[in-house]
Amino acid sequence: MTSEQMSNYKRFLTNQEKLFDKLFKSYDPGINAVYTLYHLPETNVTIHPPRFEIEIQLSMLKLVEVVEPEEKATFLFDYQSNWYDPRLTWDPEDFGGINHIYVPRSRVWIPETTIVDCSEVKVFDNEYTRYVWLHSNGSIGMYTASVTSVVCQMDGNGEWQMNSIQMTIEPVVDNMTYLTRFEGTFSRNPGFYIVLVMIPAYFINVLSIVALFMDIENRSDKFTVGMTNIMSMSFILVILSEDLPKTKNLPILAIYTVTSLAIMLVSLTAVVLLPKLKNYYANRRLARGEKIPKNDEVPRTCWGRIKFYFKVEYVFMAVFQIANFVNFIIIFT
Repeated sequence: MTSEQMSNYKRFLTNQEKLFDKLFKSYDPGINAVYTLYHLPETNVTIHPPRFEIEIQLSMLKLVEVVEPEEKATFLFDYQSNWYDPRLTWDPEDFGGINHIYVPRSRVWIPETTIVDCSEVKVFDNEYTRYVWLHSNGSIGMYTASVTSVVCQMDGNGEWQMNSIQMTIEPVVDNMTYLTRFEGTFSRNPGFYIVLVMIPAYFINVLSIVALFMDIENRSDKFTVGMTNIMSMSFILVILSEDLPKTKNLPILAIYTVTSLAIMLVSLTAVVLLPKLKNYYANRRLARGEKIPKNDEVPRTCWGRIKFYFKVEYVFMAVFQIANFVNFIIIFT
């Protein structure tokens, strides 16, 4: 720093000290700056100053945490407040051209602002000395950082991303008090659950359905395959029940898993009943005197060959595979 720069800096500090003494010599931050003489008789012709106004500007909104079972979202909420205090005005020409200064928050009156409709608020204003900026026309501004938790309805199907944020101002008491409402819209990116839940569950069902309807006569092994799949789906549901919110509307991910479980239950039921149905119809044909072809004997008629190669269990397998695929695809629509 040159000698001229140092001289100017010392001159600034001297003028700032004089300004500080002038502003805060008789200033009491405990006295409210809000004008309160509005409720006078209608016959009074006094010209009143404008109503006290606070300008609030959202500086940053960051999603910190989502507790899905409690349907609670926590945000880092940083906003700027600006207001006017006529007691803190000066002429910059009297103080070396200084038109704004920074003073500790404890030295000025700060209007109360409250974050409503939330379950928990932590404001970071006592951990270290914070300052406000003060302009020569009496305008004051400051930043406030807080961690705010809100309870909102959720549809849990993935990780979160912000879509939009809107601000509205609503009068709440005779147009004298206003509520500033910030409304953020978030959607979920389902990639995490698609990779770790949906795709594995889909292919588990595909392989299980194939195993169930191949060699359908061996029912003991089929029952083991079916029960193993049902236990896997039940285990996935237990995991999801701990992470997804408890709402009256089931999340799509839970619906997908329950539907996959239902498809496997119906498939297992069909595997158990099909051999009995085949034996029942075979006995009826024998009772009518019809010839029952052997399992490895290819029929001579065209329709007989179609029934030989496209057995009923293969038809059931195709139906359940289609149902499993539709259940997988419909979640993206």
